[in-house]
Amino acid sequence: MMSVNTLSKAEQENLLLKKNAILCLVLGLFFVIDSTHELGGWELSGRWALLYLPVLLLFFYMLYLLLNVSKFSRGVAKRAFWTGRFEDEYAEYLNARGYKFGYGVGFIGLITFSLFADLILADETTALISMELWAQLAAASMLIGYALPVIYGLAKDNE
Repeated sequence: MMSVNTLSKAEQENLLLKKNAILCLVLGLFFVIDSTHELGGWELSGRWALLYLPVLLLFFYMLYLLLNVSKFSRGVAKRAFWTGRFEDEYAEYLNARGYKFGYGVGFIGLITFSLFADLILADETTALISMELWAQLAAASMLIGYALPVIYGLAKDNE
């Protein structure tokens, strides 16, 4: 891989966008897999502990990506990292498209929650889904909703 200093500004921004999208995808998968133990009702003992291995691996990979993105963002414009504004038009388009998809998925999740809130949060019966699980699934869907269009757009650009 080339040094960050030898890449053009557009290539640096595309690389930052790719790393950020992969980080969001891994974090979303981490939340999805982590929440399955509550939905599935399995305990972390014996053979079920092996199912938690992907969560542990995703956690360490997520930490690696987080450090990698933060280290790489020092070489790129800090404005692009914190505000999501890129100088390259295609990177700006992909970033905005990812945010729109993530927002749309989150909005649909909140509408679904508001429609079924009486069933989910019923006082008379045991709640079907805890608030923690609902928040994890909403965050996961928004992160994955951002990451997939960005990764797809970058892959389509490489063709």
